[in-house]
Amino acid sequence: MNFSPLWVVNGNHILKKKFENLLRSLRGTLCARVKTAIFENFSNMLPPISNVAKASEIAAWKKKLAVSNCFRKLFEKIEDDENDTYMTKIIKNV
Repeated sequence: MNFSPLWVVNGNHILKKKFENLLRSLRGTLCARVKTAIFENFSNMLPPISNVAKASEIAAWKKKLAVSNCFRKLFEKIEDDENDTYMTKIIKNV
């Protein structure tokens, strides 16, 4: 017996393709919003990087001291009297 997903059993491959496209679109939108929120919160600390940077350029950017400092700050409180960390602020903005 074949336990294929419902859309394959019913022969509705179009529905599967539309669902995959929707998920891909949502994932892309979420990724873009996270990137925007990160750069909004760390705009004065992060060096710029192109949206179309090559993998080698991204790897070099990630190795920069300013980027690693921002990464470490993600889980620190924004101010001593607040409960929010940079990470929670970014998530709220997304």
